[in-house]
Amino acid sequence: MPHCLWTKKPEFVYGVGTNICGGRDLILKMIKERIDFDSCRMLWLDSDIWIRTPPEELAKYLREADEKNYNIVAPYRRADMKGALSSIGHTDGVLYWDALATLDQYAKVPWAGLGFYYGITPLNYKFYMSGEFSEDYHFFYDNKIELRVDKRIELSHYKTVFI
Repeated sequence: MPHCLWTKKPEFVYGVGTNICGGRDLILKMIKERIDFDSCRMLWLDSDIWIRTPPEELAKYLREADEKNYNIVAPYRRADMKGALSSIGHTDGVLYWDALATLDQYAKVPWAGLGFYYGITPLNYKFYMSGEFSEDYHFFYDNKIELRVDKRIELSHYKTVFI
């Protein structure tokens, strides 16, 4: 399946849907209409993720990922009733935020959130959720995407809580 490794003209696409899968599907549809490839390298950035890494450093890290042909994810916090979790998955199914320190730079990880992902994206994919897993887990698993964590990228995850 042919794919573009580095597009000289960036495309900015913002997808909104009745649910997260619909929004992500719309993004793929719009990109597919603009380029003549079945897949490409894309930067996925959710609207509630803030990049704290300076732009010139981030650009350097993305170029490095291209050179190494790595698909990278960067960790951001997510929370549940048990404590601060990471968006990066571990083989046991969960990774607490403090456990990130045990991972090496570019460590392979089995799954991650799509809140920040830079790598190959099949444009004919249809997002879905199941009772057990979210759309990002299915995306990486179904497409057999090898993920590596880039711990140098600093992100914040903006969430509001109503009491």
